[in-house]
Amino acid sequence: IDCIVRFCVLCNNSFPCHKIVFLTNNFSVIDGAFANFFEYLGVDAKRIIDVKTPTRFDEIIIPSAGYDKFGNFSQEYLSMFRQIIQKANVKDFAVPEKIYLTRTHFKGATKKEVGEKQLEAAFAENGYEVMSPEKMSLREQIAVFQNAK
Repeated sequence: IDCIVRFCVLCNNSFPCHKIVFLTNNFSVIDGAFANFFEYLGVDAKRIIDVKTPTRFDEIIIPSAGYDKFGNFSQEYLSMFRQIIQKANVKDFAVPEKIYLTRTHFKGATKKEVGEKQLEAAFAENGYEVMSPEKMSLREQIAVFQNAK
């Protein structure tokens, strides 16, 4: 979520020919949930550039952030999520009623989280399906967040 604060500009197709530039540490291939995210926004993956070396551009547009530090969200930012949810089309997606979202498969969480395995076991014993969002497609994540009780 942190890296998409400026993506709502992609929804209105105001810049259909512009490249989308990322500055990341180890970003090499757009795949999985991130690829789905761009697909649901209607962005062709060929437009996306991961800048690894000094690069020159004729023009750089930095869109306004979709929310601020006080928790105020722009309508465009919220609309972006509505569009993604609609494109994911999860109405008929089967979702367990009770879900516990674990962090045991989240990179680096094992160094930060204490007792997660015990929490997983306790929730599983009480009828919860233990799921790892980072192991799920974006469509599966949206289905879970839209339909789980």
